[in-house]
Amino acid sequence: MKRLPIFFSIVAIYVLINFLVSEPSGFNFQCKNDECRYIASSSINGIIFGFILGITVFFIPRKKIEIDNTSIVGIFRRIGAMYINLFVVMAPIAAIITMPILLIEAWHTGEFQWSFYREFSRSTDWLAGALSTLPVFVAIIYYYFKSLKKNSPTIGQYLMGYYITGNDEEWTTKRAMKRIGWTMLTMCIWPVTIIIALRNPQKAFWFDLKTNSLAARFDYTQDTKKS
Repeated sequence: MKRLPIFFSIVAIYVLINFLVSEPSGFNFQCKNDECRYIASSSINGIIFGFILGITVFFIPRKKIEIDNTSIVGIFRRIGAMYINLFVVMAPIAAIITMPILLIEAWHTGEFQWSFYREFSRSTDWLAGALSTLPVFVAIIYYYFKSLKKNSPTIGQYLMGYYITGNDEEWTTKRAMKRIGWTMLTMCIWPVTIIIALRNPQKAFWFDLKTNSLAARFDYTQDTKKS
């Protein structure tokens, strides 16, 4: 399947989910001085349709790619891919990762509710937050790890027309995890990371250089394959 139909398919499913699910899934904890706000929401429909969205974006057929070394992958193209990837990972799991927070809240109140709002803290808020945040990092790491090991683009990279090449080196587990680790670390200081990339002739990020990898544009062949 070409990039545009894939993009519209994902958008259509996301719009359908928001139409069928009355309340968006997720959680938000904020504390400033003595004022706190805790919000969490999920639903059975959110879990079901999130699963459908996950199956769609991970197994939708994509056209086989071949490298085009004549073009450089721009910085904004890569940033766009990053945001798409975050959506692809977060949207399917938002409803399910909120469940630990709702279950711990139900343990305190004695009644399970699919959503709650309160303006005070509990001693178990750190545990609830950790149990719901950790799966996000695991999902993101696995998503990029799987892509590197298979030597194929993520959904975001595919829609943006590029993928990460290993420069004829095998993506071993150690090398893939090293790249993911450097990526997460350097994106915490993204202004500096972007400035360094803009000054590089190939627009390579620091984590590209540290792992001898490069973002390469691609053309399509007529073959299709599963993601």
